[in-house]
Amino acid sequence: MRTIDEVRQRGLDNIAGIVTRPGMYAAAGREMEFACRDALGDLAFIDERDTEHEAARERLHFYGKRGVVGAFDAVFGTASNHVAEVASVFAEIFHSFDYLEIGPKRDQSEWEEMCSGLVGAHAMTDTRRSAVLERYGKPTLVVDTRVLCYVSDALPARWIFFDCWEPRGEVYQEGKGGILSQPHADPLLRDIRVPSTRFDSSLVLTLWGKLQRWGPTWRFDHPEADDENGYPPDVREALRAIQASDPSQSLGPRRP
Repeated sequence: MRTIDEVRQRGLDNIAGIVTRPGMYAAAGREMEFACRDALGDLAFIDERDTEHEAARERLHFYGKRGVVGAFDAVFGTASNHVAEVASVFAEIFHSFDYLEIGPKRDQSEWEEMCSGLVGAHAMTDTRRSAVLERYGKPTLVVDTRVLCYVSDALPARWIFFDCWEPRGEVYQEGKGGILSQPHADPLLRDIRVPSTRFDSSLVLTLWGKLQRWGPTWRFDHPEADDENGYPPDVREALRAIQASDPSQSLGPRRP
């Protein structure tokens, strides 16, 4: 019969695998959330950390009644399964319990420098994952190759997440007559998640992220887009008036 220490170690190994290779544990964000909740609950039970576990569950109310994945789906839709994003949320919680080992953290000066320039550097541009790595250096943790996590050395630690995602590409297999679906080798940065009191305000969206959130008409409601890539003067107002007068557009569901 295995000892409780062996069971506990298996739980820790499971958490490490969930975070680094989430696709092997779940095919959808909801499945990943269940897996993470179960892993945390089992270890907290073994270690008799019921109070801390309950506090962690309360923290997850930040994402709303549909769970962690529900918040991402509400903002970005379901084109991405958000498995890696959900795993990264729980990675922060796992680490706070000392259930997950991570790489070197950023000291206070490095952390402040990174935080101060995020909006200006990314809110109205597009950036690929390779450029994020070049600009900010090696992450503290990488989830599924596409969510880059940078962590402060403060107590408690603070986390910034760079979510990189593009749809899987389809490549024709010449001579085989088939289609191969594969992830993008260097995906675009969609959003940056920073510490905040609300999920919505925690998001710094790139141009790609704005398109994912609001669709092709996102510039209607964002005056900051009035530059050489935006609408000419008065065009936004005219388009918004047309949209408002058309029930098929004005009454349709829109993500926040």
